[in-house]
Formats: sequence, C-alpha cells, structure tokens
Amino acid sequence: MEIALCHPAPDAFRYGSTLGCGLGYLDLSWALIQPQPEVFDFSYYDPIVEDAAKSGLELIGMVSSQRGIKYFPARDWWIWNNHRGMMPDPAAWSRFLATVVERYREVIRYWEIWSEPNCPVCNPMSYYDHRLYREVLVLGSKAIRDADSSARIISGGLWLDALRPSYLNALLADGAAEYFDVFSWHLLLMPLRRESIPFPLWKPTLDRWMDYFRARLPKDCPIWITEFGIPTRLGDSETLHTRSRGEIVGLTEEEQADWFSQFAEVADGEWGIGALIWLMLSDQDDPTRYYTSAMGMLRADGSEKPIAARIAEFQREKAVQRAANRGGG
Repeated sequence: MEIALCHPAPDAFRYGSTLGCGLGYLDLSWALIQPQPEVFDFSYYDPIVEDAAKSGLELIGMVSSQRGIKYFPARDWWIWNNHRGMMPDPAAWSRFLATVVERYREVIRYWEIWSEPNCPVCNPMSYYDHRLYREVLVLGSKAIRDADSSARIISGGLWLDALRPSYLNALLADGAAEYFDVFSWHLLLMPLRRESIPFPLWKPTLDRWMDYFRARLPKDCPIWITEFGIPTRLGDSETLHTRSRGEIVGLTEEEQADWFSQFAEVADGEWGIGALIWLMLSDQDDPTRYYTSAMGMLRADGSEKPIAARIAEFQREKAVQRAANRGGG
C-alpha cells in the first residue's frame, strides 16, 4: 500500500517525501484553472507540480469543480451557471479535462473524476440520482483517455458514511466500471462516543464493505482510499462540533497513531488497498473546516504528532518489502 498526503500542497508533498512517500494527491480546481470560458490559468498549479517533481513524487490528480465553491468563490460563476444539479456543460467539461491532461500528462498518470458524488452536502443532486455522476464519469473518462491513452482513471471517492448499497448497485448496473480503472472510497473517522473509538469495533463493518465492493467490482479492480483522516482533540475538549453531525469525539494523539497502525495493517494485508491518501498535513485554526481541522499529523505549530513516526515506520517497512521482492528475497 502506498501512502500519499493531500492538503495543503505543496507543503504536504514536501513533508510526505521526508516520510518516504512516493505519491502526492492534488486537487485540480476547474474554477481556478479556467476562471472564464476562454481563459486557462495554470499559474497556481505549475509551481506545485514542479515542486512535487523535485521532491520525487508522482501526483494523483483529482478533477472537479466543487473545490472552486469553497476556496475560490469569486471565480466559478460561469461553471456553476452551466450545471444541472452537479452536471457541468458537457463540452466545457471535456475541453477543460483535455487541456489539463495535455499539460500534465508527463507527471500525472492517475486522474480521479470528482470527489464524493454520493455526498448529500457536496453533491446533493448526484446523491439522489446516480445517473448524474455516471454522466460526469463517462464524459470525463473519454476526454482524459483521448488526451492520454495511458492515463488511469479513478472513480470519484465514495463517502462511506453516506453510501447506500443501492447507489453503487445502480451505478455499476449502468456500466460505470467500464469508465474507471481504480475504485475509490473515503473514510473520515467520526466516533460519536468514547467507547466507539477502538479499531476492532469498526473492523467487522469495514470488512463487510470490502466484501461488498469485491463482490460487485470487476475482478482484480484495484481499490484505493483517496481520503482518510482521524481527528484528535482540540485542547481540553473531547468533542469536535460540526454543523452536519452535531459533535464527534476527538482521539488522543496516541489513539490516533494506534488507530492508523491497526487500520494500515489490515488495509495493506487483508484488504489489499493499493493507496491511502492522508487528508490533512497539519491541524488548522479554522472553524469552517469543522472536524478536518484536527486531522493533521502535525500540530498547528508544526510539531509532529506520534502518527508521523508511525507513517514513516510503515513506509520504511514497505520499502524493505519492495526491495526484497525486486531482489527475489
């Protein structure tokens, strides 16, 4: 299993390289790259991509327009005016992807199309109608593969908390698996009580989800987790307030590290997860980020939590295994 870091780029990428990570996960905001229909602006992303290359990282590109809403609200009006629910104008979506893939095809091999299409907050229309995401996926996959026949397509990471089996059943019944090479899902730990923290309590449910995915996906389809995070307590508070879920319990830093270690062992060994994307590099003093503000592997002051050493240890062990496999040992 490969581990990659996500937010914020490029700091997360530089730090990830010190932990032995070979991957980085980059949100590519449609709204930021194409602020107007006839204008493409790569001034934000070009230095990040170049910096990742210098750090020796291969990038995974996640393409969507929803990041424009949160981070660049003044620049996405024309895109969202072309949406039907979450569905962008087909010609504009295809042109955007063709342009981005052509620019970064030498450094980005994997492309994830959208994020959490089944999330009722991020994508409410797609949450109720899987056909909207299928349309985004089909168009996106074709545009990306036309621009780079060697590209690998990742399905939009399904948010496990809101995933209904009927949603994935319908999506796959409509032939969605023809349009992706890697299936992905998201897990952001949200325990509601102290007694529900231990990983062994979560494992049977996660085992059932993995059995369900394997039973319905094409044989040998890789499975990745493209968003993963475990929140720690903020100060003396045991709970983290969120708008959508009331309050969730924050783990101690040691509990965070232990949860990751147990999860990674199972994900790598029993489930055969190919890649795990850790969401946040550091805690953030930002109330708009809700529980994700406490999911860092670094504290807000930049000092390391115990989980940083656990991830580095995991990476070292995997490097030894890969070297042994190459050498036939």
